[in-house]
This record gives sequence, structure tokens and C-alpha cells, in this order.
Amino acid sequence: MRDVLLIGLYSLAAGTGIGLIGAGVLRLLRGRSITVHVSVLLAITVTAVVAGVVTVARAMFLSGHDMQVVLITVAASAVVSLTPVSYTHL
Repeated sequence: MRDVLLIGLYSLAAGTGIGLIGAGVLRLLRGRSITVHVSVLLAITVTAVVAGVVTVARAMFLSGHDMQVVLITVAASAVVSLTPVSYTHL
């Protein structure tokens, strides 16, 4: 049970950090179009998930190879998730 609590706390900390940065970015983009805001929100969400996964994976002391597999998988998923955002500005 303690491990699950630590995983949750690590993920929460990583997501909170990204969320605070994202809130600052959104504040700077006040007055921009709704498309810009939605795109930034999607990027914040995907980045928060990536940060949570990476933080927890590092805390698990994975081997170098296993960590590389996690990072490649998360990076590929992030690219796929954010690809539609890039088409909204065409």
C-alpha cells in the first residue's frame, strides 16, 4: 500500500509542476484564439502524463534498457497524441 501511495504522490508532484507552468503559459496567451488555448491545454495534459510516467519510472530504479523502453514508448505516445494539434493551425 505504501508503494501505491508513493507512486500517486510522485505523479501528483510531476503533474502539479507541469500544471503550474502551463497555467503561466495560458496566462501569457490571454486574448489569443480558442484554438491556441485548446492546443496549449492538450500539450499541458500530455506533458503532465509524460512527466508522471518518467518520474515514477525513475523512482522504480529501472535498468538502463527498461528505462529506455519506457521513455521511447511514452515519447511515441506523446507524438501521436499531439499530432492532431499541429494540424489545427494549417
